Amino acid sequence: MIKINLLPVRIARKKESMRQQLSVAGLSLILLALIIGVVNYYESREIEKLNNTAADKEKELTALKAQTGELTKVREENKVIKGKLDIVRQLEDNKAGPVKLLEEIARAIPEKTWVNKLADSDTTISIAGNALSDEEISQFMRNLEKMAGIRKVELDVVEMTEKSGIKIKSFSIKMEKVHQASPKA
Repeated sequence: MIKINLLPVRIARKKESMRQQLSVAGLSLILLALIIGVVNYYESREIEKLNNTAADKEKELTALKAQTGELTKVREENKVIKGKLDIVRQLEDNKAGPVKLLEEIARAIPEKTWVNKLADSDTTISIAGNALSDEEISQFMRNLEKMAGIRKVELDVVEMTEKSGIKIKSFSIKMEKVHQASPKA
């Protein structure tokens, strides 16, 4: 009987099977590396797009911050200008105040009475003058009480003096002012 040695065929089959498995494993590794490379490429492009978008947004934010700074500066300048305008309005109101006061006092003076001294402070007005009679002084006080912005009129001193041979009455009057809040614009 003839004996056939099948051992080399088995070894050859095993080698062929091993080679096929190594080929499949190698191709699988190459395919895996290729897939990883493609995914990495697309992810890096996405990261680059996001970085560009972030840089653009950063530029916009910087521009908006500059505009906000300018707006804040304009608002501060506006406050300063409003403050200055309020001061100008107050000065204009105060400028007219003493003129009105003098005009009202001039209207309140009776015919035979004259004022020698007028002193104005924040809360009081002092008037010193002369009159020919007590009735003139009392009429002057009644007229002063009718003035707007005056709370109380008091007679401080009345003295009889003589000037150029004529007897006259010297007087001193104090009045309290009513403080009115000035309107703000």
